Amino acid sequence: MRNGNAQPKGTLQAMRIPKGIPLLENAVHRPPPPFPYSKLLMPRHAETIGEHSYGKIHIFGEQYLDLFSIGKFTSIGSSVSAIVKGHNHNADWFTTYPFGSPHLEEEWPGADQDYHDEKRRGLTIGSDVWLGQESVFMLGDLTIGHGAIVGARTIVTKDVPPYAVVAGNPARIIKNRFPDWVIEHLLSLAWWDKPDEWIQEHKGTLCSDDLEALMRL
Repeated sequence: MRNGNAQPKGTLQAMRIPKGIPLLENAVHRPPPPFPYSKLLMPRHAETIGEHSYGKIHIFGEQYLDLFSIGKFTSIGSSVSAIVKGHNHNADWFTTYPFGSPHLEEEWPGADQDYHDEKRRGLTIGSDVWLGQESVFMLGDLTIGHGAIVGARTIVTKDVPPYAVVAGNPARIIKNRFPDWVIEHLLSLAWWDKPDEWIQEHKGTLCSDDLEALMRL
């Protein structure tokens, strides 16, 4: 018999989003949130986080991240992570051991702390993007184009074009979601930048594959 106070799994009540959970957290030192999605808050390195986007990204090496930006209406699946390339292990040196890490200062005093290259490291995610569960982004300076889909458990090492579907390790383009002329129209339309009232009026078209209706927008 079900406990009278327990909420059945899968209900809206059971999936209520808690307030105040940050987008970025050190996944090593903090446990994941008890719910699959959390409200997006401005992280330390973010320039922008667009309205109506939701989800959570674990950042490894956040202190070496130069830029983190997310567009509007972007959906982030559970356990998505980003790893800042070379944040402790420089593959161009004769050793990858992080002698200069502040965590090893007691064991290896006097090690050069400034052992990171000057390459830009960032992640720019467009609007209306869908990041699948457990996808991983190797940063680099990555851009994920508007309307792109990143498959579950995909390892992304290069830019993803707008409205491309990528999957695999490393990620490769499986297909484009629409013909080029439709993609050009969607990018020109940029519906995610429209007022909420406009989106409310036209969301029936947006949530369809009716090309004629789309071209009238």
